[in-house]
Amino acid sequence: MGKANAQDLYKQAYDNHYKNKNIRKAYALYALVISAYPDSKEAVYATQQMNNIKAMPSFDESYSTNLDEVEKKLKEEESKITQQEKELAERLSAIKKSSSFLITSGFNFEGYYIKEYLGVLAGETVLGTGFLSEFSSSLSDFFGVESDTLADKLSKARDLATQKLISKAKLLAANAIIGLDYDYVTFGQNIIGVIANGTAVFIEPIEPKQ
Repeated sequence: MGKANAQDLYKQAYDNHYKNKNIRKAYALYALVISAYPDSKEAVYATQQMNNIKAMPSFDESYSTNLDEVEKKLKEEESKITQQEKELAERLSAIKKSSSFLITSGFNFEGYYIKEYLGVLAGETVLGTGFLSEFSSSLSDFFGVESDTLADKLSKARDLATQKLISKAKLLAANAIIGLDYDYVTFGQNIIGVIANGTAVFIEPIEPKQ
């Protein structure tokens, strides 16, 4: 067990002692710090705090009976965290192996349900339109014809921004993006920023009713 865990456990004990005024639980947690991390400075502090509690008029030996209960609870929490980490690792592995990643500008996928919302993300890219593209675009506006050069650059920029968005979503163990949208920002006369926005989600197929 690392030093950081000793600090966290001591903080729990200290907060219960002085903030929550749960002296019985604090005493058990201080004892756990000493038992689990005997060579740490937190164990020294915990010993001092236990002596302070023992000096209280309200102290009795039954305070120590909470230790087993606290240890059991901490083990349950550790087991829960381990299981969550395992599920996340399995999900990441499945996403890496799978070539499919769903994207929609809407907010659902037919045949799937959203199991978890993982956050709003953005993928950005910047392109220089260049003099020729800008000149071509101006002529196109004048004659009412679309500028193929600028449109092609914008299309490639959208694709790049979308790929960056997908990469960020996969880091969160997402396998889909909903609410895809694009924003365009101009910087000066020759630079355009393209931003792909969306919400990363984890989806699963809807099981047919038996």
